[in-house]
Order: sequence, then structure tokens, then C-alpha cells
Amino acid sequence: MYVKVEEMFTCPRCGGHRLEEVMHSVIQFSPVLDIEVEDTDEESEAHIVEYGNATFDGGVVSHYQCLGCGETLECEPNDQSLYEYLKTMQKGQSPKPASEENRR
Repeated sequence: MYVKVEEMFTCPRCGGHRLEEVMHSVIQFSPVLDIEVEDTDEESEAHIVEYGNATFDGGVVSHYQCLGCGETLECEPNDQSLYEYLKTMQKGQSPKPASEENRR
């Protein structure tokens, strides 16, 4: 069974319904696809590099936050804790808000 996060989560700060996971110590790999080059009379100059879809390796979940405003959820950075937090929120109870220094 899958549960839609957007149906369980309402940000207490902005009213948004989307979450994001914030990670640290992540290695990102991005294929380089194209480089836009402008030719002048004397030399060529690169302006824009276009990258393909990134892949990731490793990393540790730091916290979860509202995608809209960056409000940090006060739960442990793991699946079960996030689910318990969202269940509490869905029941109409207010999980404690994050402190100001934990906001984006």
C-alpha cells in the first residue's frame, strides 16, 4: 500500500503539501552533453554547458523540509519517523514546529 504524502502533509508555515529530503555527503554524476560556443574573429568562447540527468551515490539524510518554504520537520531523518510524524499531522494534531535556525 502506498500513501500520498501530499494527502498527509500540510506545512504549518506556508500551507504547502510537498516535502523534500535534504542529504549531505552525496556524490553526484552528471553527463556533459553539449557546450554552447560563441565564435568571435579571434577566438572561441564557451558560454553554457548542458548536462544530462544526474545520478547520485552515497549520502546521508540530514532532514526533511517543506518544498515550498523550507520549514524543517521535527522528526528523525528516517522512513519510520517521517511516517509517524505525517500520521500525527494527518490526525489533526500539530507536531511541534521547527525552530527558526532550522529553517532555510
